[in-house]
Amino acid sequence: MYIIGAGAQAKYVIDIIDLPALIRVFDPIGGRVGQKLLGIQVEEYDKDKIPEESMVIICVADPKFKKEIYEGIKKRIFAYPEMIHRKAVVADSANIQGGCIVNANATIQPDAFIGMFTMVHANVSIDHDSMIGFYCNIAPGATICGHVQIGDNTVVGPGAVVTKNVSIGRNTIIGAGSVVLSDIPNNVVAYGTPCKIVGENL
Repeated sequence: MYIIGAGAQAKYVIDIIDLPALIRVFDPIGGRVGQKLLGIQVEEYDKDKIPEESMVIICVADPKFKKEIYEGIKKRIFAYPEMIHRKAVVADSANIQGGCIVNANATIQPDAFIGMFTMVHANVSIDHDSMIGFYCNIAPGATICGHVQIGDNTVVGPGAVVTKNVSIGRNTIIGAGSVVLSDIPNNVVAYGTPCKIVGENL
């Protein structure tokens, strides 16, 4: 197993796998090369060090940077498994795409869809028939109610609540503790109760 990223998300994956002898960790930024992450030596990132047909997990928080890393390696033949913590609850009919990370005590209900490379943090609730895009980051304690749609590259902050039937666009940031009662467009920063647009996310 090859982990690209040496921060908190990498720690989550190491905890999920729980077999440190089978893991190599690469730092795509460079600030932690030579250090140890939960006992595993962090190496300088070089995609050519990863053999074809290996299992790879991209563990960076910034959705745009995560996508950039994937775009740089997608022509090579890698497997991108979904990582689901043993204490998460995932319905049989939920569709968790490759490269997703689902952390402890998260709950994903029937017919929910989680797009590739999305991070679902601890204590998140994603209700039935919701669709979460690619490269999203759903922060700890967020609640996504039923029939919600969230576009690619979007961040939902800690403790935010997205109410039933709401759509949130691509490349948008929802601030911590917000309550989203109506649709939010692409490329904005929104915050508050009720959640309102406060700026652009370019």
